[in-house]
Amino acid sequence: MGGARVLGAAIALVVFLVPAGSAAAVQVEGNAAGDTVAVFSLPYGKARYWAAFKPAGQEFGPSVQLTPKGAFRPSAAVAPDGTAIVTWELKGSVMARIRPPGGDWGAPVTVAAARNLEGGPELAVDGTGNALVAWSDAAGLMSASYRPAGAAFGAPELMPGKGTIKALAMDGAGEAIAISAGGSPSNGVLQSSIRPPAGAFGEPTTVAPIANSYGVALAMSVSGAALVAFSQDKGIAAASREPAGAFGAPVRVSDKHSEPFGTACYGPTVEDAALAGDGTGTITWGIDFGVDYDTCGTGWTRQWMSAETGDGTFAAPVELTSPRFPGGSASAAANEEGDTAVSWGLGGFDVAATYRPARSSFGAPFQLAGPRRGGADDVAIDGSGRATAAWDQNDGERDRVVARGFGATGASGPAVTLRARPAYTHRRDGFRRCHPPGSRVLLRTREAVVFRQTRSPNRAKYGCFFKRGRPVALDWGFEDFPVTTSPPPAMALAGPLVASYFLDEECGACGGQQGIEVIDLRTGLEADGFAPYGQPYAESVRRIVLRRDAAVAWLSRAGSIFKLDAGSARAVRIAHGKNIDPRYLNQAHGRVYWRQGGRRRSAPLR
Repeated sequence: MGGARVLGAAIALVVFLVPAGSAAAVQVEGNAAGDTVAVFSLPYGKARYWAAFKPAGQEFGPSVQLTPKGAFRPSAAVAPDGTAIVTWELKGSVMARIRPPGGDWGAPVTVAAARNLEGGPELAVDGTGNALVAWSDAAGLMSASYRPAGAAFGAPELMPGKGTIKALAMDGAGEAIAISAGGSPSNGVLQSSIRPPAGAFGEPTTVAPIANSYGVALAMSVSGAALVAFSQDKGIAAASREPAGAFGAPVRVSDKHSEPFGTACYGPTVEDAALAGDGTGTITWGIDFGVDYDTCGTGWTRQWMSAETGDGTFAAPVELTSPRFPGGSASAAANEEGDTAVSWGLGGFDVAATYRPARSSFGAPFQLAGPRRGGADDVAIDGSGRATAAWDQNDGERDRVVARGFGATGASGPAVTLRARPAYTHRRDGFRRCHPPGSRVLLRTREAVVFRQTRSPNRAKYGCFFKRGRPVALDWGFEDFPVTTSPPPAMALAGPLVASYFLDEECGACGGQQGIEVIDLRTGLEADGFAPYGQPYAESVRRIVLRRDAAVAWLSRAGSIFKLDAGSARAVRIAHGKNIDPRYLNQAHGRVYWRQGGRRRSAPLR
């Protein structure tokens, strides 16, 4: 590990983990008073963003649709007086909406028409409510627009130099720092541009050479101190500056991480940075692991914590996750008093947090949410030390965006749903699509049926959910699913258990493997028919039975009965041999029953 002090701080926390894969669906920003805005989208929301606002000392109000379909890269900020501003890209233009204190969101306004946007828009506010938004186009031209407090955004101003805008921040007096990636693909540099209060951006100066700019995070305190974190030489580096100064030489925070049980496939990639008023810096980043390079992208994520010892060096990382309990995205926030909050996803898609009171150390991690399907989160903190985390989740029936407050003693009140919607798309042509001629039923319960067409098994794979006795066809509504030739159908069966038929093409030239996948949406555990991971081929699934807590299936090729329940990470074989009759496969009273060789047999599900 590298050794250097971050802004002369006594303690600096470093957390690194694997990013969730897609851009954060939830963004939380607030001011010192406690006014907080959450901007979010729901899975398969067609790039529509919603916003919920929480006045200081109150709870979140109703969410409102903030953007039309097609919005991209939203950025939010809350001014000291409670004015909330959100910017985003829409069809090449920079758009904004503003919510005055105690009022409603105003109509969308066009800040700038910028074709082929490549970076940004990034938004920041200062200590008196002035705002600044910066962006760049595909040609590397960087621009910014300034909004005096209470006024409108001004005409765009071209910034000197070229680069791709990566981050923007302002201090209490109005000085701004824009971080951009410049240079060539083979000789990239990270650079900073400074804008004095009520002035114009100067020429960019080099912060450090970089190989890529996939993850860059910038934090700035009210006094003007700043910290920028980035990937460098297969590790993590950071550069800091004192108020009104220049960034110093980068310091090494972490070298490339490797483990004896796995391979570091992708990353590390910086996710977030925070800078407290006492100079304590916090950085989060991630690494994607696999068993080996052949399983990169299908392995697990890991996360650790490390504290600066006080002499400029970093202590050995403290692991927060393991292969059995992988990690997710993480965020950090700090206030001027020195309080710092970090929240992240955990195995089983929990959400956890840790907290550092001013002039103290981080406490033990605690849980904010139990197992749910989701967990991409963000966090903000006010001047009193109250932190607010928000994340998206799926409990097997509905997609939700949830927020919860916490502090040094743990969570402070129940989680609040900001918005929810059904996780499934109901199709009106369900009667026609449910078990048409020339198909074979793979699964049937009182609630649902899954079937495939025998005439064209690789193309027609459907499912129907019976609502009040009438069949309603469903489309897939979840993100984590094997590669398929077409969007696979699925349905919730007995609550959070989902089953679907799929054709997995990951084996390449073999033409794909057909199979059944069952997912428990409460825990993220799944069983499927993809052989390279030790699963049986499921080309001849003859019967599958689901209840609220478990799924059992008989696979004719494997000649076995397998189960999946909340206590197993993979399908577990509970019976094997000849003469198994799938017609008698059933579940009752915590046991699975089947008939084999003319005799009725059973085994416990757990």
